[in-house]
Amino acid sequence: MEKISVKKTKPANNYKTVQNASLAQYAPAAATLFGNMIVPASILGGAIIPLSFASGLDFYSDKDDSKFAILLRKVFPFASVASLASLVVSVLWATITVNQLTENQPALAASLWDLLCRDYALPWAAVNSHFVLGMLGYMW
Repeated sequence: MEKISVKKTKPANNYKTVQNASLAQYAPAAATLFGNMIVPASILGGAIIPLSFASGLDFYSDKDDSKFAILLRKVFPFASVASLASLVVSVLWATITVNQLTENQPALAASLWDLLCRDYALPWAAVNSHFVLGMLGYMW
């Protein structure tokens, strides 16, 4: 009679680790993420110009205005210019990074997030932070 082992085996570990992760090319997906930031930043940047500068808003205050209203009227042109500049920077960073991703394929990565953190951390942070700053200035 044959002996049967009753020893239990451990199940296979299916977690993605550095040892068993499959590497793939995530450059097209990263280019799409950066490309998705170009259109909204361009639209907001184009909308700031007529709302801020061509609106006919009187930047000079009346004698009856409060000190806070006077301050807001003086700060508004600077906030508008800073917001427009921030959105333009966001569009430029995103466009340059899309071109880099398209022309020079980066090394394979375990995930899209891994690729962004490894090779494109500064452009990703710059695009998103400048977009948020521009959007906050737009809502000003």
